[in-house]
Amino acid sequence: RGGGRALSGVARTDGDARDALDCFVAPAAGTTRVLLVRHAHTAAVGRTLAGRAPGLGLDAAGRREAAALGAWLARAPLAAVYASPLARTRETALAVARPHALAVDD
Repeated sequence: RGGGRALSGVARTDGDARDALDCFVAPAAGTTRVLLVRHAHTAAVGRTLAGRAPGLGLDAAGRREAAALGAWLARAPLAAVYASPLARTRETALAVARPHALAVDD
């Protein structure tokens, strides 16, 4: 794991802390932009392949990563947030949705 890697889907991984809006140039009319985010850190990372294991939530590091992602994307123009029913994905998605007052949809 390297610094900034939790944001690798939306930010450069070289430590650059650009404003979130820099990554969201307006798409062409009639198009939809999809942002894919992997769940934040869990205690299972590096120890076991969790797959669809239920009840595996974020650990303290993962909660910090999710909160940082939510803060980083707070000014981004998000219209919806979706997540699988797994605890770790929902916790990460909730941190992204909260600043936008959005629900997390399945």
